[in-house]
Amino acid sequence: MKENMEIDTHDITGHLKDIDRVTLEQVTKTEQEALWDELVRSYHYLGYQKMIGQRIKYLVRSGERVIGAISYNRPVQRVGARDTYIGWTEAKRQELLKYVVSNNRYLILPWVHVRYLASHVLALSLKQVQKDWESRFGVRPVLAETFIDISQYRGTCYKAANWIYVGETRGFGKVGKGYVYHGNQKAVYLYELDHDWRKKLELPSQATPSRLTPSQIRQQEERRMLLGKPDWDERILASCGLDEQAVAGLGDDLADYLQAFVGSCVNSKQADLLAVYVKGLFSDLDRKSIEPIALRYSDKTGVRNLQMFFNQGKVSQESLLHIHQAHVIELLGEADGMANVDGSDFPKKGKHSVGVARQHCGILGKTDNCQAGVFAGYSSSQGYALLDRRLYVPKKWFGDDYRKRYTQCGVPDDLTFKTKNELALDMLKDCRDRGAPFRWIGCDSAFGADREFLAGLPADCYYFADVRENQ
Repeated sequence: MKENMEIDTHDITGHLKDIDRVTLEQVTKTEQEALWDELVRSYHYLGYQKMIGQRIKYLVRSGERVIGAISYNRPVQRVGARDTYIGWTEAKRQELLKYVVSNNRYLILPWVHVRYLASHVLALSLKQVQKDWESRFGVRPVLAETFIDISQYRGTCYKAANWIYVGETRGFGKVGKGYVYHGNQKAVYLYELDHDWRKKLELPSQATPSRLTPSQIRQQEERRMLLGKPDWDERILASCGLDEQAVAGLGDDLADYLQAFVGSCVNSKQADLLAVYVKGLFSDLDRKSIEPIALRYSDKTGVRNLQMFFNQGKVSQESLLHIHQAHVIELLGEADGMANVDGSDFPKKGKHSVGVARQHCGILGKTDNCQAGVFAGYSSSQGYALLDRRLYVPKKWFGDDYRKRYTQCGVPDDLTFKTKNELALDMLKDCRDRGAPFRWIGCDSAFGADREFLAGLPADCYYFADVRENQ
């Protein structure tokens, strides 16, 4: 410690009520900031390097005597556990992150041993930082975050000060545009500086998560570990323009995305199976069907569990679809966006999948045993994504010859036959009704040659429709 920064190092022990009044002194950009820097550099286990950007530093005093230091700075850009708890979209996170502050350093000097002091200082600092941050930076924070090294600390004082444990980091740090694994996992805690923070940030009330039990948090982390396994399909990565470095944090991104769909599952086991299947689709497996996916990411009993999940699981597919569409509209929606409809066919060897029949199979370029689907896509200057889908069930499936198979496959009794073009019109109408903004519609000649289809398109839209050369 430099001579002009000498500090009393005599022991202080006892109870909070036995020591002089505890106060905070803001020292950011004052002469005393050098003392704060030196104390943290000398006695905090992480040391100190110069903070960049918005920050507020406090010396902690008992009477006139310095007994600690604490600071807040701008929040971490991406934290899976925090962002899941808040429930915001990527766009909302970028817009509202300024209302979060990060408690990045906290030090009670090593010769100070006063019961309840640590949680008391935290409470004082939370009250003070909200005012000081608004005064200095013009924004009144509503949430505070902190990260605790679980290999060294238990977070006792944060728990005592009513901070909320929301999960753990995965042990990745950002380097350039990508993420590198450093293995140092930390517990993530949040404090609600304003109890009406959701309302003030105009976040949907239905996004408010219930307090998770330790078991539920453990399940979430296990899903993150599963989704983070680096066995991605290189073809998928290449098609998305992602290199190895850029995908180091892809598992966290996928876990955050899937978390929005958990509410559509009946229980956490179904959420686990959903994660297993999605991970399998992104994997480097040669065959991405239920059995090889379950064998890699589960065990032998997992094969049956995953089969039952798809055959009998009472998951609301409409709910899954609506959540997906809301994401697409939030991220890509523009008034002059474009909707596209097209068919896609899937060769099949068996005869027991819904809608299987000998019919034209576009991917094979001939009539063969297959299923046929109709899909709606969306594109704008922000990107593109699938928006809806329908399975085409051939007319003969509604006849007596297919009645037994119809029943065995669990086809709803109220399903009626519709042509592919009728299914496409239904999807466009449904997407519009759910808020998808588009001014343009595109389709190939299978749709463009159908005058009834063109006449059924929204009157306020323009269309680009391919037609056959003889029309």
